[in-house]
Amino acid sequence: MALKSFFKITNPNKPNLLISGSSASLNDLLLADYLAQPTFVGYERITLDLELEPLDELIATLAESSLFSTQKIIVVKNPLFLTGKLTSFKQHELTELENIFAQIDTLDHVVVLKADVAKLDQRRKLLKLVKQHFQVMLTDFKPFVLPQLVDELVGEHDFTIEPTAKKELLNRSNNQIDPLIANLNKLYSATSTHTITVELVRANIEQSIEQNIFEVLTAALKHDYTQMLTLFDDQMRQGTAVVQLTSILSSQLSFIVSVKILSKRMSEGEIVAALKAHPYRVKLALQNRAALAMLVAKQKGIIELEFGYKSGQFQGETPLKSFLLTF
Repeated sequence: MALKSFFKITNPNKPNLLISGSSASLNDLLLADYLAQPTFVGYERITLDLELEPLDELIATLAESSLFSTQKIIVVKNPLFLTGKLTSFKQHELTELENIFAQIDTLDHVVVLKADVAKLDQRRKLLKLVKQHFQVMLTDFKPFVLPQLVDELVGEHDFTIEPTAKKELLNRSNNQIDPLIANLNKLYSATSTHTITVELVRANIEQSIEQNIFEVLTAALKHDYTQMLTLFDDQMRQGTAVVQLTSILSSQLSFIVSVKILSKRMSEGEIVAALKAHPYRVKLALQNRAALAMLVAKQKGIIELEFGYKSGQFQGETPLKSFLLTF
């Protein structure tokens, strides 16, 4: 299965392409796959970034490329003319680009637009022309697809990944595609066996601060105070600000409370949709056996504690540590 098969594609036979989605790392992989096609061997490649270069540079490149026999691939990063972002583009430049895009099927070059944004400005005339004349690949995806994406990404590098290693990798990447791709690149370089094991993941990929703090909270909720204090002190030694730690704990408690409340009238899948949360986070929250009344009380307490830290009423780690010992 090709990586692009995971995403919605329109006009699949058009040579010009728009890749759009919030993950820059994923878009880069899809761009590299597209440019690596045998069809484009021998093409001259030009890359323009419209956050750094003026629009008239792109227009000149497009106009110039049609005058010569050398075929070109023009990669346009940050095509701001498709987004709602304010730009200094002049109207006559936009009109000229619209005229070029309207007849781009007849030109001898290939244009690839890479927009690392979640949403494009549907009001733009240029976007309407792109939808008509370009292949369009939308790369945002539902969270439940991420484990399958891991298998595909690993397979494209001729690696395999053990199920426990995949679970650990997803956890240590916060179930987010950009850090996941970065972590996979570390793992590819860390072994010569082409097999990713859970030991390899643990040895090379650090847990995020959110994961470390979640383990602090989990230990407190289980009344395992020895483990909780050990994890808490480890986090402090790593230089985590107590205000940041309190804020993350507050957010995590609020999430668990929300899931517990919604679980009284919603299925697990409905909760995922309602909170727009990753399914694994919801599953962990549902597995928590703490009483809702206690969690609500602790939520109120940590909100007050967070306010106290931010207002200067509390300082140092003792107030937070003492609070966790009351669970």
